[in-house]
Amino acid sequence: MPRTAKRVSYLWNKEAAERAERNGTGFTAKQNARANKLAVQILMPATQIKEHLAAGRTVKELAEMYQVAEAAMEIRVRGLIEGTRT
Repeated sequence: MPRTAKRVSYLWNKEAAERAERNGTGFTAKQNARANKLAVQILMPATQIKEHLAAGRTVKELAEMYQVAEAAMEIRVRGLIEGTRT
């Protein structure tokens, strides 16, 4: 196979693999994960959440304050407590 054909084949296969990785949003799973992480950091800032927790606020109160689902806040708080998220 000529060099150019190999290159085109590689690029086509790479593009096909990336398309297969997309999940209906037009973005790859990695791009979605990065966007979700950014959204969490914007909607539920670590410093402020930690301050509210130290002041004795509950997950339910925090969810209401930040207008997010209680389950989302629970995950955020758990991540901050365990030190697995920023």
